[in-house]
Amino acid sequence: MIMKKIFLLTATVFVTVILISSCKNSGTDKKSEKGTEEKEKIEIKYLEDFAQFENHEQVLDYFGASNVISTEWYLSEGTERYLVSVVNPEQKNKVIIYWKPESGVYAEFAFVEASYSLYDTDWEFVDEEGETYPTKTGLAVGDSISRLVELNGAPVGFFGLGWDYGGYVFDADKKFDKYSVRLDLSDKYLATPEGTDAYMSIAGDDEFYSDDAEVTDIPLEVYSITYTPE
Repeated sequence: MIMKKIFLLTATVFVTVILISSCKNSGTDKKSEKGTEEKEKIEIKYLEDFAQFENHEQVLDYFGASNVISTEWYLSEGTERYLVSVVNPEQKNKVIIYWKPESGVYAEFAFVEASYSLYDTDWEFVDEEGETYPTKTGLAVGDSISRLVELNGAPVGFFGLGWDYGGYVFDADKKFDKYSVRLDLSDKYLATPEGTDAYMSIAGDDEFYSDDAEVTDIPLEVYSITYTPE
């Protein structure tokens, strides 16, 4: 009788251990599956897709540590400080993710900017072009002003080049309400006598339109696009 009780007690303990172990493994598996699902659900094809990121760590996981840096960026003539994640910092085409200042950390998506620059974040020349991410409007960095006008369905206005707000587009269709688009001249064209003359003709704190006589023959290009979802 005593042996029977001992056997039953041992069997009960054995079954209990198996059940606990099974529950733990199930929980671990579910957690692992959830983590995989979280990573897999982020897919970046368009500039707007960057809004899926919730923090810098997610950006690192997606693009790899060698392709992302964290740093500070200043806007509005240096009066607004942002913590940012820069994707492809060693390439001409970069994507800058701005995190909300009130968070105090590299988290809480604010807006994202695709930009073209000959320099890296240390102001050293870079050679690689890098990948561009078009917007869902059809516009991408590198597009001509004529492409912008085509998508807009009408001429666009822009501020004169050469200052903090130089080249920024205004008076565009409502489809661009969530976007800030900046125009500029290519560096190759600007290095020519014709390019220098063209630059000077549309430089300064002034307003121009794409169908102005002094603008129609100037090969302006999209040099940055900022997308703000809110």
